[in-house]
Amino acid sequence: MKTEKKSKTVTYLLTTIAILLALIFFINRNFGQGKHIESLQKENLQLKNSVVQANEQYDQLTEQYETLNKEKNGSANKDLLTTTSELFKVVYNYNSEKKSDSVAARKEKSKQFAKTEALDVLFSKDADDLTPSVSTVSKLEGDPEVYRMSSDEKELTALVLINYSFSIAGSDKVEGKFMYKLVFDPVQKQVTEIKNIGEISIL
Repeated sequence: MKTEKKSKTVTYLLTTIAILLALIFFINRNFGQGKHIESLQKENLQLKNSVVQANEQYDQLTEQYETLNKEKNGSANKDLLTTTSELFKVVYNYNSEKKSDSVAARKEKSKQFAKTEALDVLFSKDADDLTPSVSTVSKLEGDPEVYRMSSDEKELTALVLINYSFSIAGSDKVEGKFMYKLVFDPVQKQVTEIKNIGEISIL
């Protein structure tokens, strides 16, 4: 009888221990899962914050790029217009009776605005040897009309329409329109290439 009672007690104790162990395992398991879930939540939050920061940085960089690009293009366009205007003032405003307005003198003045290769299109290569046979007075009528065509990281390409007038040997003034295609280097602020398109007739 005692043995049977003792056996039941042992069985009860073992069962109780087994239940306690199962509870401890279950609690530890849930605690571990809780920790893991908490860790995942933190990682998820960090990722969200990183994405938000990355988007903010992207927006800032995009805005900065657009601002700089506008400033760059705006500055380049301004330099293009200024250089073109000054160049063709020298080319078209002259009185052949004045030594300071000779072809050689005007070509020399133009070197600050364009490369020699480009100036050879506007002036004769033998400018020093040219002597006008008749008096000619030429004038640029208004500012050159500049139509920008395209651009890359280095150069700008544009069409330039010139309105001018001239008088030979005191004759009546004759007006004309001439078009050029040119390439402008915004870094050196000089015209690097010029092509004569020719006389333009606009009604």
